[in-house]
Amino acid sequence: MRSHLAPPVAAPDDLPMGEPDEWEQAWHEIGRRIELPLQGLREVTELRLTLERVERELVAAARRNWSSWEEIGDALGISRQAAHARHGPFVKRKGGSWPRSSG
Repeated sequence: MRSHLAPPVAAPDDLPMGEPDEWEQAWHEIGRRIELPLQGLREVTELRLTLERVERELVAAARRNWSSWEEIGDALGISRQAAHARHGPFVKRKGGSWPRSSG
């Protein structure tokens, strides 16, 4: 139940569509418009948990499609070891092994 959370903060109409510096400034502006910071932090926590679940599902799908931990780590911007440590305990491959080559 989300009754304890503030309504979503509307993004300003003038959000830039350009460089990362402009995005950082826009998010800073949004942060200044939050009147209830603790409720804003709860929203951020909820968003972070949602993103973690989405990431885990995408990693599981990548593993089912035979992506290596190196490829997954690269896509996440981390090492293959870090990707495996973060997601390995939660994802399994169907069949459990690499497909055999026919050649």
